[in-house]
Amino acid sequence: MRLVRLALFGAAFAAAAPACTTEGGAGFFIVQNNVPSEGCTIPSDVSSSFLSRGAVEVDFAAGYLFTPVAQSLFQTSENGNVDHVIFVQGADVSISFPNDELDGYSFRQMFSGSIFPGGTTSFGFQILSRGDLDEIAALGADDVEVRAEVAMFGAADGEDVEAEPYFYNLNACRGCVAFDLGVACEDIPSGTVVRQGGTCDIFQDAAVDCCVDALDHLICPATVPII
Repeated sequence: MRLVRLALFGAAFAAAAPACTTEGGAGFFIVQNNVPSEGCTIPSDVSSSFLSRGAVEVDFAAGYLFTPVAQSLFQTSENGNVDHVIFVQGADVSISFPNDELDGYSFRQMFSGSIFPGGTTSFGFQILSRGDLDEIAALGADDVEVRAEVAMFGAADGEDVEAEPYFYNLNACRGCVAFDLGVACEDIPSGTVVRQGGTCDIFQDAAVDCCVDALDHLICPATVPII
């Protein structure tokens, strides 16, 4: 079975319309969880497709990669002594289970990236690891709801800044992402269009079709015979 290697991504910078200054509040905020494009490239603009909630195949995925775009609340400074660039340092993540299947827990993910005044930057970091999915899988349930609270943090102009917490729900489930075509790989009709799954991990957020090979191993994505 093919697994896509999970990578942590820094940001690509993209300019956006100026926003208001913070006046003591959060220096930036997570706008949305963007859908990665081909090659697991995470768009940094707020007009890109995004996910309101996620899904991960609990038995097969490498984890769950969160791919947010964050926007600065600072305006470009007229004072040459400050630049208001936010240097993001990481995120504090709290995981809970609304139906109380497991106890909640918190951890810190460290990564880096910069956000220019009024601009947006995309990031990619795990909010569920393979070990977390193993614990969920051990419950034996077909669908477990997971809630993540993500609070990114960093520094700007020598001061600590942080984003308002962002809440994101996802389902760790079986058969919600990977779909068995119910036939041996060699028996798939020529020309069948096979869904390829997610671009960062084929078992996250997008359907992937699977088949069984001669050794009864599940193959995802399914391989269509070449005639």
